[in-house]
Amino acid sequence: MKPQFLYGWVSCIVVGLVAFTVSPTTRAVKPLDPRVNWQFAAYYPPIEYKAWWRATEECLDLKRQPWSIYWLIMRGDVFTVGGVDSLAGYTMFGPEGKTTILVAHKYWMNETLIRHEAVHAITGKGHAELDSTHWKCTSKWPKRRPFEGPGSK
Repeated sequence: MKPQFLYGWVSCIVVGLVAFTVSPTTRAVKPLDPRVNWQFAAYYPPIEYKAWWRATEECLDLKRQPWSIYWLIMRGDVFTVGGVDSLAGYTMFGPEGKTTILVAHKYWMNETLIRHEAVHAITGKGHAELDSTHWKCTSKWPKRRPFEGPGSK
């Protein structure tokens, strides 16, 4: 089985496991039933993400549609990916340019975290591949609130 094929099936399954409803007017994420033992759910990026994404694109002088990203909200304050604990956000790069952004439920509306993950998604690079020319954008963001979540060292 080819990795691209597997990634496509996994994406379909993830989208099929949505445990939230999305209001068409506010686009806010609301749990269907708090008794549901969900671990993650796909969601549509709220309208606030559009302005945050554009500011990041302008600073980086690069473009990428935020709506082309798979967005997953993870249950709880933090989550673990690949043995790395205490993550509030994580960007995964799949085959054929497919990108998935994972965000902890507690921080899904944290502007600084969403912009941090946007830098990864827009550039297509991980921490080791980014340099100060990419991260300088963080100092230009308006209304920047320091992100004091886990893993913010």
